[in-house]
Amino acid sequence: MVRSWPLANALLDFWQCDDAGVYDTRGFKLRGNQFTDAEGRYRLDTIVPGLYPGRTRHIHVKLQPTGADTPANPGNAQPHDAGLLPR
Repeated sequence: MVRSWPLANALLDFWQCDDAGVYDTRGFKLRGNQFTDAEGRYRLDTIVPGLYPGRTRHIHVKLQPTGADTPANPGNAQPHDAGLLPR
């Protein structure tokens, strides 16, 4: 079992493909970042990503705790397996 807890003021970096399953490789379409609030909460409003060949629909996310030099990866989860889409 992996234990987890909210991280206040952590930087979240998100990216995903568009509704056709295509990533923007020249700009910042469907990419962005935001901070969690003082209680570790955040809200992400975006589109449902399109199907990407060989993969389920997913949103990538990296987390960087306050004061950390590099992004963290809690537990053994891969960034794209963050479970941000409704099941």
